[in-house]
Amino acid sequence: MSDEGRGGDSPNQALVGQPYAFLPPGAVHDSVRFYQVARNRTTDKMAIAVLVLGVCGFLGITIAVAIVLGILVLTRVNERSAGRTTGRSDQPWSASPAGLAQPQPFQPYPTQAQPFQSYPAQPYPAAQPYAGIPPEAQPVFATPNLTPPAGQAQVPWPAPPANVLASSRVFGKGKVLFFAIFGIVAALLWSGAWTVLIVNAPDRTQSASSAVCMDVPAGHANICTVKPGDCFIRPSFERDIEAFRLTSCTAEHDAQAIGVFIEQAGRWPGPDGFVAAAETECLNIGSRNVDEALVDETTQLGFLAPDVNSWNAGFRNVTCIVYTNDASWSTSVLVPDADLRIPTR
Repeated sequence: MSDEGRGGDSPNQALVGQPYAFLPPGAVHDSVRFYQVARNRTTDKMAIAVLVLGVCGFLGITIAVAIVLGILVLTRVNERSAGRTTGRSDQPWSASPAGLAQPQPFQPYPTQAQPFQSYPAQPYPAAQPYAGIPPEAQPVFATPNLTPPAGQAQVPWPAPPANVLASSRVFGKGKVLFFAIFGIVAALLWSGAWTVLIVNAPDRTQSASSAVCMDVPAGHANICTVKPGDCFIRPSFERDIEAFRLTSCTAEHDAQAIGVFIEQAGRWPGPDGFVAAAETECLNIGSRNVDEALVDETTQLGFLAPDVNSWNAGFRNVTCIVYTNDASWSTSVLVPDADLRIPTR
């Protein structure tokens, strides 16, 4: 059998057993480290943001952001610690046997365990070769060059930025936890402070209402201080009513408060708006509380409504009154069981 049949020195043998070109050992390591460093740096920046937002909780709007961002940072730190516990690491894979093993070059076909045995010798005498037959020339095949040219890298994609890998230092776990926890605690403290301030804040509406409505001279009343049943001298309706003089109901007077209702409008309704409400409410109150035997055709039904300043200060009471233009009374015009309660909102 010829050598070609045995596969020993075949021209094609040069194509067998040549190793493939693999990535250099550091290429995959640097890529993994680049990802881990970028993620850890983001976590560090988030921890600093939590600290700043928590300290600035006096602004109010930063409190919720600090708490949510702080929880996210703590979650990332926990994932980083869990990665170290389960064998994952922020550091590049090691070259130890436990790490990423590099692929081995392609091995040629295994060699024969025993040298090739020729056929046993025949008992016949050796024959003489034929004369005049020249040996046949064998074709020569070029061996492909799988080695990259000198100076050419074997990595088919660019390596991670060198400046990132060179300056890959990040905060330790303790510092990140300190920033995140301190920021969350500061945000919670500011949240409690804001809650206390809001709960204990004085009622500005009530204070303003008192300031507008209570500044009256002794023996006088105004639209805020007059009470159902009070008898008084009718003020002029030609101008804004600031105060009017109170009297005893047994003394001469020409006006009396007969009841109160509360206007439910959101904005100050103006004079026309009060008239529309008083036509219904004051008629109902008058029919219940006024003794018809004590009034005549000259008696008029009216109301005292808050001005815009009192309205904006929170005062909504409208006082229904009866008054006379041509006479006066020296007694109360109310029925004995008149309902003089002031309704509440």
